[in-house]
Amino acid sequence: MKITEEDNKILDQFRGKVNTTTQQIERAVRKLKYYEEAKDEEITKAVERIEGKLKIINSEYMQWFELLLAFVFAVVRIYGTNLDFNIPSKNEAIRNGR
Repeated sequence: MKITEEDNKILDQFRGKVNTTTQQIERAVRKLKYYEEAKDEEITKAVERIEGKLKIINSEYMQWFELLLAFVFAVVRIYGTNLDFNIPSKNEAIRNGR
């Protein structure tokens, strides 16, 4: 849990910055109190873990086809509600012999 909290501090610092380098992340990790007495191997693992998470966070944006699909579904919904499919009255007419 503590590692996740420390990772989140770094992720918040670099969120949205696409051109973040490994060296910048490493400097930020070394400044944290949690990693003051850590060995280089531990810091390297932390940097790799944070870098992987940061790539996922920074790549999350709306794709063009998602916007297009939302627009298409909205148009279908609007026109679909305006169509008058009065099926129950047709069924009543059939039952009544009309």
